[in-house]
Amino acid sequence: MTSLAGAVFLVVATLGLLLALGAAAQFRRVLATAQSAGAALRAPGATDEQKEAVARRHSAELFGLFLRTLIVLAASVLAPLAVIWLLARLGLTSMQDVLRVAVSPAFIAACCAAGLLAWLTRAGVRRLGTGRLQRQR
Repeated sequence: MTSLAGAVFLVVATLGLLLALGAAAQFRRVLATAQSAGAALRAPGATDEQKEAVARRHSAELFGLFLRTLIVLAASVLAPLAVIWLLARLGLTSMQDVLRVAVSPAFIAACCAAGLLAWLTRAGVRRLGTGRLQRQR
């Protein structure tokens, strides 16, 4: 039972940290920067020198975003693992058992189902029978 609780903690804590550290906003910023870079490179009136300057600026920004995203993702995954490791060192649970549960197909399927249910609930779905998801306004 402590293994299941530990696996649930890993998922919930990781998702909570991703939200708290602004991972979604970070991902949107990466996408916006990449789209902006692509649009600037396709600009018909820009010279090659202007396109190169824009490409350099965007690539430097994307590299910085990559490093920040890497740090956010690492912190979001490693912090909950550190807690489980500490609990294992104190003899309260087994890290191997927690990880075994966390990677089991049944647990992954349950997490996917819970995530889908949470998304559908948050989206405010009115009708599923039409084949389209409709958002309440």
